[in-house]
Amino acid sequence: MRAVGKYIIIEKCKKPEVAPSGLEFSEEETNKMRAHRATVVSLGSEVSGVNIGDEVYYDKARSFEQIIDGVEMTMTREIDLMVIIPHDEEA
Repeated sequence: MRAVGKYIIIEKCKKPEVAPSGLEFSEEETNKMRAHRATVVSLGSEVSGVNIGDEVYYDKARSFEQIIDGVEMTMTREIDLMVIIPHDEEA
């Protein structure tokens, strides 16, 4: 599987979101947020500034989901990324 053009294939992060206070957000609360966290799986040939394995926050309202080889994947465009967390900078 390979993304094309400006598209990026991402896999939703399974880790719960945690507030600075240490409080863990429920799945319902997380789903209300417009930006969701995911890991980059594949990049189109026109995408720059992000690498496979990076974690990103993307605009869930401008993305779509598809089941590929039995795994639910999300497709979005480079322009719909809000935050990039390079995989070599994670804590």
